[in-house]
Amino acid sequence: MLRLIGVHLEDWLCMSVSQIETETKKSTPEK
Repeated sequence: MLRLIGVHLEDWLCMSVSQIETETKKSTPEK
């Protein structure tokens, strides 16, 4: 059970990080 929760947390963290990266890229376009 705990292992399953850990896997979900890892997936959620990866999704959050990727989403934040895309948001920052949109707000600050590369020159």
